[in-house]
Amino acid sequence: MQLFAAILAVCGIAAALDLALRQSGILQLVEWLPEPIARWADAHGRFRNFPAFSLLALPFLCFARRTWTRAIITAALAVFATLLELAQYFRPQRWVEWQDIAWSCAGLAVAWLIFEGGAALLRWRQRAQVAAHIRRRIHRGRPPAAHLPSS
Repeated sequence: MQLFAAILAVCGIAAALDLALRQSGILQLVEWLPEPIARWADAHGRFRNFPAFSLLALPFLCFARRTWTRAIITAALAVFATLLELAQYFRPQRWVEWQDIAWSCAGLAVAWLIFEGGAALLRWRQRAQVAAHIRRRIHRGRPPAAHLPSS
């Protein structure tokens, strides 16, 4: 799983670099991008950065096991998104727009929130299972754990 996520992360960074630093921002001109996706992206302008950066974040967030690590990864990807947009200043026929940065960061934030929600749900479920196990043991007249003295 980690290797697959790493491959997806590298491909995502390569795709982001290619798309951001192209001569033209028209995605229907990109040979390797599926035509329905390119058409949708061109029709939705700046908003296209939202799903793009949400998807880019997913393999990176798979690496992290802790909330603060996922937050750092998300912040690093936000810096990457901002630098990509700022690099377009040096490309002819491209321009820097703060809205692109905002939609990119919003997509990253939503991906982070989804991961945090999923992690919280898993923690809650594990705690509920442990609590249910303890209740069953108490109901049977046994101590909750073998290492705890019975009262």
